[in-house]
Amino acid sequence: MSEYKHIIVTGGAGFIGSNFVHYVYNNHPDVHVTVLDKLTYAGNRANIEEILGRSCRIGGGRHR
Repeated sequence: MSEYKHIIVTGGAGFIGSNFVHYVYNNHPDVHVTVLDKLTYAGNRANIEEILGRSCRIGGGRHR
């Protein structure tokens, strides 16, 4: 039995972050990804919309 892994990606809805999230999602199916993004001009939910679900979720807003 493999150990379940979880990562948090800040800025994961931006250009670079979303490409990293897609890479992890496609190449490491045992990893759950949580994306934290303020979703301003650079962060766009549509960049990761197609993979949101069981192993990828998003939290937006301001995090301190």
